[in-house]
Order: sequence, then C-alpha cells, then structure tokens
Amino acid sequence: MSRVLLVGKGAPDRGGIPSFVETLLGSRLADEHDLRFLNLAHTGTPQGGRATVGNLGRTLRDAAAVWRDAGDRDIVHVHSALAPAVTLLRAGLLAWAGRVRGCTVIVHAHGGGIQSWLSKPWRRGLLRWAMRPAHRVVAVWTAGRDLLQQVLPPERVTLIDNGVAVDVPRATGADHGTPRILFVGLLTPRKGVVDLLTASRLLRERGVQHELRLLGGTPDEGPDAEAQVRAAL
Repeated sequence: MSRVLLVGKGAPDRGGIPSFVETLLGSRLADEHDLRFLNLAHTGTPQGGRATVGNLGRTLRDAAAVWRDAGDRDIVHVHSALAPAVTLLRAGLLAWAGRVRGCTVIVHAHGGGIQSWLSKPWRRGLLRWAMRPAHRVVAVWTAGRDLLQQVLPPERVTLIDNGVAVDVPRATGADHGTPRILFVGLLTPRKGVVDLLTASRLLRERGVQHELRLLGGTPDEGPDAEAQVRAAL
C-alpha cells in the first residue's frame, strides 16, 4: 500500500481538477492505497495565472503545506495546469516541496491551454526547468502527451485518459419538443462558451428554434473572463 498525498483544488472550487480528485478519492484506489488529500482551494476572488501579491502568498503557503504533509508520504501527486507561466511555476514549486521530502513526485497536467502556450522557446525552457523535480508528468489527452514529450524526456511523460463512469444509470427524459442544449462548465471563453453562443445565434438566424442554457460560475482566471461570456449573451 502506497502512502499518497494528493495535492490540488477541491470543493468549493469547481472544474476538472476538483472533479477528478473527487473521483480518485471515491474509487477503489482509495481502498488499495493510503490517500490523503491536501485541498488548496481558497475562497478569495480567483486570480489564476496572474502575478499578484495574493497569488504569491498563497503559493508560498501551499508549498509549505505540501512540505509539511509529505513528511510521512511515499508519493506526492500534484494536480495542476501547466500554463500560463505563473501557474507553471506554482506547480513546479509544489513539486519541489515534495521532492525535498524524499517523495516520488507526479505532476498531473490538466487543461488544454498548454498547446498554444508552448509556442515560444523560452516557455519550453521554463517548462523543462519547472518540471525538473517531477519523476513523472501525466497528460490527460493525446495531443498534450505528444507536445510534452517534445519538451521533456519522453520516458517521463505518460498518457492516462480521463475516465467516464459507465455504471451510472442513464435517465430517459421525455421529448421536450424544442431541443434543449445545456452547457455545464466554467464561464470563460477558453471553454468555447462564446463560440457556443455564436453557433446558437447562427442557428436562430436560420430558423432553427432551440433553448440554450448555461450552468457554471467564475473561472480560475477571474471575473473578467466571466464578464466576456455574459457580454456575448
């Protein structure tokens, strides 16, 4: 039985990482291994990816918490996006905190923004430096794995696709007549919500009646991104 420290954001945060970590904690892995979760969620205004005093202070406190909680662990499993630069450096610092405690360090790379962000040589160099403490980097999509293997030693990059629970009963709803489209996710242009609104407008102009509903909240990058979505409604 491995003693694992899961590091990432959980409730009350929303999004891919909290959902993924919750799945791990509720899976058979929790019975086969000693899993402990270090929840790095905060209640302040989201400032993801920005170089602010608040982010710097939180990063230093979180790194200290990883160092403290990793003392009796075998593995430190960090869940983070790897772009932009501030987020990447944060992930690297959390990985170093686990490495200096003598743990095997895994960085689980979430988010597709890395594909466009790694277009410049200095960013690739920053990724190589920030991921030096990681024994293994896990990609969750094929294009991400291929890109990371171009920057990092290929043997250190592993692809583990996000899973889908197949044993959940599927509800069979009644026909509503007018088609209903439901978007569930963070309200940010990077999730394609503005594109979805544009597509909806084109359908309406072509006489295709439908209902579009958005269910979500403020993304990690802050309220300005949500405001762009609301302005496009």
